[in-house]
Amino acid sequence: ATLNVGVSQKTIDELHKIKGYKPTQEYVLYNGVDTQKFYKQKMKKDSNTFTVGCIGNFWETKDQLTLIKAFHHFIKQNNITDATLKLIGKGTTLETCKEYVNKNNLQDQILFLNFFKVMV
Repeated sequence: ATLNVGVSQKTIDELHKIKGYKPTQEYVLYNGVDTQKFYKQKMKKDSNTFTVGCIGNFWETKDQLTLIKAFHHFIKQNNITDATLKLIGKGTTLETCKEYVNKNNLQDQILFLNFFKVMV
């Protein structure tokens, strides 16, 4: 990844415990989004696919379903075919998120990955 964003320093510290983890850049972004700092801009891509990743428990308070819907809206409104959302985690809202992805035929753009398979 070009940039790893953690919701706390503890999240970043946990990533450092993973064998083979070699971050290029890291940033702690506490809950909330500053729209003055985050806006659409032209980027140089290192590959043909832009990837968004999210690691976390699938709980109502984390609300990955909103992220999935926002990603869906973004790729649909902008006719984007070279973007992927990868989600890693487990929890009570995981099945609801998978149902949304299946219902909207987003299986090629939104992937649910098994934590242990990713780390091997």
